[in-house]
Amino acid sequence: MGNIQQSILQSKINELNARRERLTQKLDVLQPAQERETRPEEQLRLDHIIAETQAQRQQVETDLIKLVDELSALQSSGPVPVPSPLGPPPPPPRRHATGPIEVFYSYSHEDEELKKRLETHLALLTNRGIIKGWHDRLINPGTEWEGQINQYLESAHIILLLISPDFLASKYCYAKEMKRAIERHEAGEATVIPIILRAVDWKDAPFSHLQALPKNARAVTSWPNQDEAFADIAQGIRKVAEELAGKF
Repeated sequence: MGNIQQSILQSKINELNARRERLTQKLDVLQPAQERETRPEEQLRLDHIIAETQAQRQQVETDLIKLVDELSALQSSGPVPVPSPLGPPPPPPRRHATGPIEVFYSYSHEDEELKKRLETHLALLTNRGIIKGWHDRLINPGTEWEGQINQYLESAHIILLLISPDFLASKYCYAKEMKRAIERHEAGEATVIPIILRAVDWKDAPFSHLQALPKNARAVTSWPNQDEAFADIAQGIRKVAEELAGKF
């Protein structure tokens, strides 16, 4: 009789585990969709669905605890062991970005105009709340500039290296910002994207193993139509930002 009861409880536990997994997958879809949504009425609707789904998952987890306790009591009183009711622990839930993907511009001031044009091409992503860019021209007067740079370099999800002869010649860009950017990229803390602005030999640079933009890593200034180059870059950054939206 005890074995039958244990089998019934194990079956119920398996069903609840499967339901919990389905609810978790549903939240994994709903939460990033809600974060990207810009329409207030749709945000409200998604908020309601997410809250309802979270409540359902919480109830499932509460029921699971009760069944596991009941099964454990039967196991301790009976001679026949059964497999672990919950199986391997579920993977940790993915963290979702609570706002726009933070983008850090690492560049030489000699490339100021090209940086501004890139910002213009990324304006749609910014206006839609997908990304939020930062560079040193946003430092307020009287602020300790190096501390501000370090702060945003450490918090950025995407770090753009705007590559040019002046960038590689800059000790600060090369030895400080790029070095730390590559460290964070290799640690899985951020995504580094080299943007080739002007022609320069970067074959042996620390970022040379990374996929660069625009297409074929062709320098922006060598394109007959530079807007096409910047549009290609914007499309690449959009893709990365949308992929990262569900991971941070």
